[in-house]
Formats: sequence, structure tokens, C-alpha cells
Amino acid sequence: MRKVGTIGIVGVLVLLILCLAGSGAWAASLVDNPLKMGSQSEMVSRVQARLSELGYFDTNLYPAETDGIYDGGTVLAVKWFQRANGLHADGDVGEMTYSALYAPAAVPFAAYRANEAFDWILERYCEGDQVVSLQMRLRDLGYFRYKVTGYYGPSTEGAVRDFQKTNGIADDGNVGPETRALIYSPDAMRKTVIATPADDYLAVSRGGMSSMGRVVNWFSEGQYVFPRQSTAKVIDLYTGTVFYMKRTGGTNHADSEPISSGDAAKIKSVWGGWSWARRPVIVEVNGIRIAASMHGMPHAYDRIAGNGMTGHVCIHFYKSRTHAGNRLCSLHQRCVMIAAGQ
Repeated sequence: MRKVGTIGIVGVLVLLILCLAGSGAWAASLVDNPLKMGSQSEMVSRVQARLSELGYFDTNLYPAETDGIYDGGTVLAVKWFQRANGLHADGDVGEMTYSALYAPAAVPFAAYRANEAFDWILERYCEGDQVVSLQMRLRDLGYFRYKVTGYYGPSTEGAVRDFQKTNGIADDGNVGPETRALIYSPDAMRKTVIATPADDYLAVSRGGMSSMGRVVNWFSEGQYVFPRQSTAKVIDLYTGTVFYMKRTGGTNHADSEPISSGDAAKIKSVWGGWSWARRPVIVEVNGIRIAASMHGMPHAYDRIAGNGMTGHVCIHFYKSRTHAGNRLCSLHQRCVMIAAGQ
């Protein structure tokens, strides 16, 4: 009896160690710093691989992502995993979600979809034909006043919220069963369209729909789309290299810093070392793609420690100005026009 008991204890210890190795040890590091939109690391790659293994990228509503960059497709895959496994669907991978991903009882997407109560939800970052149909219907009803892109960005979410409020249902900005049924029903309340200057501004292209950015005046619009402390996806126009930048200051233009050492390494690689050379880039914030120009020389203040770069770089937009001399930089402005395809 004593021998059996010893073996039982050893077995429990082995299982505990395996669990810690598989999820617990990693999950503990996510308590205060969950993986979220813009995260970039080997851990993100592992999460993406596990989501793919469980089938959460097997859908045409959002792209499969395997590059270690936490973008919109990963946000949505995580949300569906969370819904399937009874977790709060916020799209972030914290301790509970990470542990659930590697639990033996993790529910695969196919099993979740087989439930007769399952229904698709259209939400931010979705893309494809269903989004095209939604935008066309919302435009017909007077809520969506922008061009149809097939991408569920901030303008689509805003139009859905407007529709929900007008029609007296919960305004979460997502299209679930109730909202979908009402939008396509003859009982849907229409809205009178009143054109505003914002209509032209919000009709912006998105990655996959156009390779170029939109010309956006920095002072009247750009600084509000890319506010201080927000993070943007930046795409180098010539190489297609993607890195993430946080706006840490600046008034005449966006003083920005890479959010990780990996992003800093990409900048250094694209520019061939730290360099004042201007390059055309696309700055994408919440699906809005803006034509911009950036140099690669860190200088002055530094507000993000441990990101592989000491100082910040400058990202310029249409009509933005230099801090020194408060003037237009013709080289930056030329790069902005190139990024806009002009």
C-alpha cells in the first residue's frame, strides 16, 4: 500500500510539472502584461500556432496570422476561443486565456461551431464578403456614408452602433443574431443622411484593399487619429516591413518610439542603421491608413525603456511641420505624397 501511494504522489507531481511547463509558467508572466493588439514576441507566435491547431483561423472572416505579430486576425481568433471556452471575450491573452489554450479540455473551433446555438458575429477587424453585404445594407438604410471596403473598421462599427441605438437594441457595435436579423428585416428603421466634412475623411482604405495611404492634414485630422499614447502599425512602403510605433509626444508632427526591441531592429534594418533619411510609410490606426513619412534617427527624449532604441523618431504627415523653425520639410512632404500614390 505504501508503494502504491508513493507512485501516486510521484504521478501527481509529474503531471503538475508538465502543466507548469505547458502553460502555468508562461501564463504567470501575463498577469500584469497580457498579449494584445500590437504585441510582438515568440509567445505571440506560440499562441497563434495553438489557435491554428485548434482551428480558430479556419474562417474567411479574418486572416490567419502566424508571424508573431498580434494583429486583428489574432484578436478575433482569441475572441472566438474565449467565447467557446466560457471566458470573457476581450481579445487579449492573459493568464486565464493562456492556461485555457493549453488545457486538455480546450474546445476546438469545429466543436464550438457544431453547437446548434452557434451564430457568427461580425465585429471590428472582420473582413470579406459578409462585411461588404453589411456595409451595403447599412448604406442603403442611411447609416453608412462611406465607400464599401469589406473591412470592419471604426466607421463600420460606428454605423452599426448608430443603427442599434436608433432601433432600440444594445449598441455594442457588433453584428450578432439580433442585430443581423433586424438590419435585413423590413422593420429596420432608416436614417436621414446629412453630409458632413467627416464623411470624406472616414472613407479611408485599409490594408488588403489598397496599398496606399490617404492624404490627411495633420493639424485638422491626423493628430486626432493618431493621438498621444496610441500605437500605430507602420508599414515601410518600399519593403513592406511592418513595425509598431507609439506616439509619445510631438505637436507639429508625431514623435514616436518603437514599442519593442524587435520593432527597433526592423527600423534599423530598413534604414541600414540609424539614419536621417526620409522614407514613405503607411501609418495604420484602427484600420485607417494614412500616408506619412518617417526618418530613422533616434534623438532627444526617450520615454519607452528597453525597446532597443534610445530617443524617438519623427513621423510626418500632410502639412505637418518641423519642431525647429516650425516649417514644412519638403523631403518629408514628398515622401507623404509617394505614400499616397501621387
